[in-house]
Amino acid sequence: MVVLTVPRIAAVFLLSALTACSAVSHSTQSFSFTEGEDIDNLNPILSNEILVTDLSVLTQGYLITFDARNRLVPSLCLQVPTQANHLISPDGRTITYRLRRSVRWQDGRPFTAADVAFSAKTIIDPKVNAASTLGYDQIASVTTPDDYTAIVRLKRPYAAFVSLFLTPGVGSGILPKHLLAGKDVNHAEFNALPVGLGPFEYTHWSRGSYVEMAAFDGWWGGRPKLRSIVYRIIPDASTAIQNAPPVGCSHCITCQAR
Repeated sequence: MVVLTVPRIAAVFLLSALTACSAVSHSTQSFSFTEGEDIDNLNPILSNEILVTDLSVLTQGYLITFDARNRLVPSLCLQVPTQANHLISPDGRTITYRLRRSVRWQDGRPFTAADVAFSAKTIIDPKVNAASTLGYDQIASVTTPDDYTAIVRLKRPYAAFVSLFLTPGVGSGILPKHLLAGKDVNHAEFNALPVGLGPFEYTHWSRGSYVEMAAFDGWWGGRPKLRSIVYRIIPDASTAIQNAPPVGCSHCITCQAR
């Protein structure tokens, strides 16, 4: 067992690296990290908690993510839109996203531009308790000319839009239209164990105690090296360090909020 005390975001980067790193040994089957923060729900667009955003990086999937230097990196879209690659119009009001093909939700359904449009519409719906609408409130429309193209039209040019739209952050996330269309998103069963597009899928949430995630072998990025991740809620830091990880877990991170 290795016990590390690190800032939360560093733990997420470490987990992300271990997810795909070929150097991870076969004995590294599970990863456990702890913190004192409890969770209100696991739907990233409804939760104000940074922790839920961190967990969503591992489970939900985004059009664009950030590297260790905070640079934009394409994930579920093929390129980061810019004016140089002609995916942002000269007037700055039209942004085109070309989506990655052959991506599937963790329930096996295909990910398409319809999910992108549905997510944007849901976040700006005044009936939905979205944690944030920053950037989304600049959207005039989202059109989907085909299954792998989403075109966002803004009310006015907004320089920060690409860094906010369906990227990791409070109130941001891609939702499965096939599971939530016509549902009350604020109270959907989905919020307890969301189906996502990431390398890990939620398998169990014991409220006030722990959240379990298992490797999603159908992930578009390839079979994760880790087989499971457990987040344990232990309010007292000394107790967290003293608690050994579950059987089969070779690493334990104790995260301290900044």
